[in-house]
Amino acid sequence: MTASRQTLRRRMHAVGNTKKITRAMQMLAVNKFSRNLNRLKTNIEHNKYIKEIMQKILWGMEEMDGVYLQENNVAKKAVIVFTSDIGLCGSYNQNLMQMITAEVDSEDIIVVIGKKGHAWLTERGYNVINPIIGIEEVSENQLKRISDRAVQGFVDEKVSSVKLIYTKYVNPLVSEPKMLTLLPLTKEERYANSQREIIFEPSEAITLEYLVPLYLDTVIYSYMIESIVSEQSARRVSMDKATDNADSLLESLERTYHKTRQAQITQEVSEIVSGSRLGKDGL
Repeated sequence: MTASRQTLRRRMHAVGNTKKITRAMQMLAVNKFSRNLNRLKTNIEHNKYIKEIMQKILWGMEEMDGVYLQENNVAKKAVIVFTSDIGLCGSYNQNLMQMITAEVDSEDIIVVIGKKGHAWLTERGYNVINPIIGIEEVSENQLKRISDRAVQGFVDEKVSSVKLIYTKYVNPLVSEPKMLTLLPLTKEERYANSQREIIFEPSEAITLEYLVPLYLDTVIYSYMIESIVSEQSARRVSMDKATDNADSLLESLERTYHKTRQAQITQEVSEIVSGSRLGKDGL
């Protein structure tokens, strides 16, 4: 019985320590979520405007046969992926990996931002070409180099297209992995009514050559912030559930501990009473 109580105490101590960790990670996730959500709100507006500008330019072009507007006749594509640096964020990374498994081939060129995804993909033999870059450590200059390299690979016809896999933030409880095409550029029908005559100087091709890198820099950065917000939201929910589970487990262990302690006391009292009666009978 004593050994059982000692085991229960050890488990209660371990669960209590785990609860402290999950509570701390939950509070940290809340802080990061709030901070990055403000960044996301700013970038959503900026991203929206630059997309509208690009679509108006595309709808204003007379021909859609430029270098940025047609998919190359190459087997492999380039894929930029945003994952987390650490785990403990529910199914966040698992959902991304399921999409990668379904949509990305082993010969495709992959650039991964996020330590978890980099480790997962390299272990499974995917063609990851970049060193490990943490999503919370990546600089704007590093993102620009990645964007420029993707554009150059597409222009040089080394890849058929440039894709981006990220996690879309829906609300504090819901996020979902998405894959979108960065290159080639395509017209979106919802902007058809905004078509207007545009004068391109010196030419349509040179205008796109200047705008495309700026456009990709903006949208890649915006989707990275959205992925970070989704990750922290998922971690906040996951750690909140883990903390609640720890509370429930602690409550259950405490009840079992007190029942065990009461049973031991009852047994000891019974043994004392039985011994007292045996002593009287012996007299």
